Amino acid sequence: MKPPPIPAAAIAYLTAKGIRPGFHYMDVWLGEHSRNFTIAKMMDIDLLTDVRESIATAKKEGITYRDWSKSITKLMQEKGWWGKQKMRDPQTGETVTAQLGSPRRLKTIFDVNTRQAYQAGVWERGSRSQGHPYILYRIGASREHRPEHLAWDGLVLPKDDPFWQTHNPQNGYGCKCSTRFVSAAKLRRLERDGIADMTSLKNGRPTRRIPIKTQHPKLETTTYVNKRTGKTHQGYKGIDPGFEHNPGVSDSTGRLYREKLKAFEEGK
Repeated sequence: MKPPPIPAAAIAYLTAKGIRPGFHYMDVWLGEHSRNFTIAKMMDIDLLTDVRESIATAKKEGITYRDWSKSITKLMQEKGWWGKQKMRDPQTGETVTAQLGSPRRLKTIFDVNTRQAYQAGVWERGSRSQGHPYILYRIGASREHRPEHLAWDGLVLPKDDPFWQTHNPQNGYGCKCSTRFVSAAKLRRLERDGIADMTSLKNGRPTRRIPIKTQHPKLETTTYVNKRTGKTHQGYKGIDPGFEHNPGVSDSTGRLYREKLKAFEEGK
């Protein structure tokens, strides 16, 4: 069965990104990920563009991950970007054994980019809605959850709260958290009925409900060092470096994003 295509706003976000080669994942850092499409050690701009467009096409047309991975594996192998190879680090001059294409890397590339694009689409639609002034944070279907993500599960805050500028999912590699914009009436029902506890699943169904949270959480900061530049960055516990930004908010891609979204909505 083909998966449903994701919203036009998500496709627009993905295709509005620029192309930025980087040898190391730290070469494209922090909020640059919301503006640029990059894959560590993929230095070929044409191949990067092909991969970005293939993901957008797969999600637009409802192509399964299995079929996408088959076609993109063939392309990467034809381009020589597969398996382990000796590569020269352009920054250090050192020759290293680099892991290029692999089934595991393909899964990460596909998941991170499609989840970020989906959340950007959620943000675009919800932020324009006058009738949905709140955002609900939910954990996903992961077998294990980061303690911080569990603490944010069921959190409801106004959509203009600064929390959403830094903690809007995806909040790390493998993170399946998501958000949902809710109305004032929906918030009252959530306060009355609570939400399904996704840690109590039995046969795929939650067995209990838990109350929501409406108080701004206390956030713990942490310091990261970019070993490529030596620069330090203050981030937040529970969020992987490079994910502490809202994928739907990017000044440099905003204009192109809106133009592409308008074209999609008009059927062009």
